[in-house]
Amino acid sequence: DAREAFRNALTFAQMEAGLGVRSTFFVTTKYFTDSTDIGYYTPERVQWIRQLKGLGFDVGSHSVSHSFAFERFPTGSPAVDAARYDPKRPTVFGEVLVSKQLLDRDLTQQTRGFRAGYLLYPDELLRVLEEAGYFFDSSVSAQYVLTNFPYFGFRKRALGSEHSKIVVVPVALDDSRGELRIRNFLTPATVEQALRDWTEVIRANTENSAITCLLIHPTDVTYKLETERRLITANRREDTWIGDMGAVARFWRDRARLRPTLQRTVSGNVEIVLNLRRGELPAGQALVVEAQQGLPTPPVRDVAGAPIVVRARADQDRVYLVLP
Repeated sequence: DAREAFRNALTFAQMEAGLGVRSTFFVTTKYFTDSTDIGYYTPERVQWIRQLKGLGFDVGSHSVSHSFAFERFPTGSPAVDAARYDPKRPTVFGEVLVSKQLLDRDLTQQTRGFRAGYLLYPDELLRVLEEAGYFFDSSVSAQYVLTNFPYFGFRKRALGSEHSKIVVVPVALDDSRGELRIRNFLTPATVEQALRDWTEVIRANTENSAITCLLIHPTDVTYKLETERRLITANRREDTWIGDMGAVARFWRDRARLRPTLQRTVSGNVEIVLNLRRGELPAGQALVVEAQQGLPTPPVRDVAGAPIVVRARADQDRVYLVLP
């Protein structure tokens, strides 16, 4: 969301790729000049994003204008494109659709992720995102929704609203916020404090089987880059996965497809029956059962009754049954 961030983003991506991890970069497609900034979404800058995408990184939309007033924009019409959008009369559909259209065109992709500028978003954002073809959003702070777990948000921010198909991934840590009222949390003088605080949160969330979504603005390639490098290195452990938000959202969406039930067999034993056939099972999923000393883990079958061979992994008082 800044002119210097495009080139810097590639530097961050190269560092992360060197450590064997991937992340999501949210790009503001501001192609016009206003009172706050120049139009920095240009072919010269897009080439840096194209290069980081070539390294295997996930790229999402960060809106067109990155406006403080986005949460107050009218919803507008889905019949909008870059040629007809007037940023002086902004709409929610315009911000999410035009940005998506530009990224899809310039990066030859289907843009699926969105994050609102300043984590300020309008009441009907998820409905608009759903209609625009997105499938995950990261426009909310975990400190506001009081969870670090992904969830399916409401189509409208109101009681009684229907659930959307959008997976919401809350932001747990933010280099510009820290606590809710603090700006510029990460500075050259606060690197060590940030590393201690962030690592404490990451470890606590890991123990709770939760994710930690870290937001870093690539406005600096000295202390910010080094802070992230040290954070990744310190937390690359066997029990910690580091990756991009698209992968998290896909995992959560696939997880929601599974509906395991416990059934008692004729012999009186218990088995786990899934609601899908073996060939329909999403990859990378696991069932968690309580470990009971002296008792075997229950067998797993698909919806047709066919046995499913799982890989059991014990972890303290639980056993993970990893599906094929």
